[in-house]
Amino acid sequence: MNPPEPPAPTTSTLLQFTDFDLVIRISDNVDFTVHKNIMSFASGTFKDMISLDHSSSTSSPERRVEVAEDSAAIGAILRYIYPLPRPVVADIWTAVKLLNLADKYNIPNISNALEEVLLKGSYHEEDLVLAYVVSKKYQMDRLKDMILPLLVQSQEDFDDLTFYYDDLHVLSLDDILSVKFYRELRAEKAFHILKDFSLYGTVPPCKCRARRVSITTTFDCFAWRRFVLICEHRLKRDPMLNILDPSLREEAAASNPCPHARDNLFGSYGDLITYGKRRIGELPWIFPTEFEAEKARLRAKYENWTDNVVFRYNT
Repeated sequence: MNPPEPPAPTTSTLLQFTDFDLVIRISDNVDFTVHKNIMSFASGTFKDMISLDHSSSTSSPERRVEVAEDSAAIGAILRYIYPLPRPVVADIWTAVKLLNLADKYNIPNISNALEEVLLKGSYHEEDLVLAYVVSKKYQMDRLKDMILPLLVQSQEDFDDLTFYYDDLHVLSLDDILSVKFYRELRAEKAFHILKDFSLYGTVPPCKCRARRVSITTTFDCFAWRRFVLICEHRLKRDPMLNILDPSLREEAAASNPCPHARDNLFGSYGDLITYGKRRIGELPWIFPTEFEAEKARLRAKYENWTDNVVFRYNT
């Protein structure tokens, strides 16, 4: 008994051209009728497939190429090539699916269009690490430049990276170390903004300092110094910390022996803290020059260690 004949392919109604000269047959036995010159111009992969295809007879004006994707995937990429409504990018995973197709079929138009969509939307908020990985893999420099400061601002510590997507390998050690370096350096700069304020003549001297220091020393309350240290510590963990949060002053006052600590922090030091918040807000979020300098310093230190090794032997 002969096996049953396979079902005849159906033709997609997405594109209904009478002058088509290329058939794309997909895995679910659906044909898309398109144009060789348009597909060759839009897709480097289809250009190669068309030039290598010899499945059609010379008497037929149409050629046929076969692909592994289903009709939903091919239909989606054709909507970026022909003037048709494009897929709705509802989440970042939709963008990843389309970018994978664009990469496989070498269709730059899709990557360019999706970068614009991702820049304008909030899709990256679902997973900043994934969004950064996507921006690196597909060389979306503008998207990467937007996401990197957001990674620094976040509390992402990279301690819980998951491998549920295959592209995580594009995240380098430099990427991880730079985010941590930027976060810590910014907290250090914020600390120095507060620490280096000249309080003399700005706030009334506090007796807790005046009794212990010379006339040449500033008379800032011990609670102020405690407040500055608390801010530095918290900013390293939460870069978006609002130093106007009253709980920070409450904590500094509670852990300080000065009886005037709370009055000082909520009174005469209040305007100073507000000014400090504005100064901290003006700090950049990334410091690439400083990061490269730190790498060079550590590299030189390591090389110095190895250069000065003295070999010893047991006699």
